[in-house]
Amino acid sequence: MMFFRFGGSGAAGRSRRHLYNDTWSFEISTRKWTELQCTGSIPSPRSEHAAVLVDGVMYVSGGFDIDGIYSGDLTAFNLSSE
Repeated sequence: MMFFRFGGSGAAGRSRRHLYNDTWSFEISTRKWTELQCTGSIPSPRSEHAAVLVDGVMYVSGGFDIDGIYSGDLTAFNLSSE
């Protein structure tokens, strides 16, 4: 069984946070994370968004950018481990 993750936020210095638009898979049996190289229109870095994977296509909706502005967009892109 695998899980997938897109973007999110992390600390970058004392008071700034950093947003990501990378995509990762996690294989439960091996407990290993793998960064995926995706194709298509990759969404901008964001946090507090929703994402779902359907037939190898990840759909990402909404979320906040680094300035705290909410985006109500919907983006679809293909996942690849190559």
